[in-house]
Amino acid sequence: MKAPKQVGEYFGALDIELPDLAEQPKWPSDGLEQIKFVRDLLAKAPAPPPPDAIASVFDGRNKHKRRDRVTEVLETLVATGLARTGEVDGQRRYFLPRWAHCRLSHATMMPCLASPLSR
Repeated sequence: MKAPKQVGEYFGALDIELPDLAEQPKWPSDGLEQIKFVRDLLAKAPAPPPPDAIASVFDGRNKHKRRDRVTEVLETLVATGLARTGEVDGQRRYFLPRWAHCRLSHATMMPCLASPLSR
C-alpha cells in the first residue's frame, strides 16, 4: 500500500497501490478485526493516510457507511494512544507513533532498534 507522498510541504494526490480486485481484502464484519486491519494498514503506510484512502483499500463499494466506520476505528486508535493524527491542508491524516511500530515488531519477533526493550 502506498499513501500520499510528501512533495515539498504538501502531500501529493492519493497514491495508494491497490491489489488486484481478486486480492483486495473484504471489510471485516467483526469490530476487533476492523481495528486490527486498520492498524496494520497504518503500520505499512509510508506517509499518514486520510480515512478515505484506508476505506478504498477494501473490496466492494466504498460507501459513506464504510468511510464513517473507518473514521470511527481511526479515532478509537487515537483515543487509546495507538495512533496519532494531524492535519495537512485541512485534511485529517493518521499515523502510528514510532513505539507502536516497534510493538508490532516485537509481536512478530522482529528486532526494532528504536524500542527501549531492544536496548
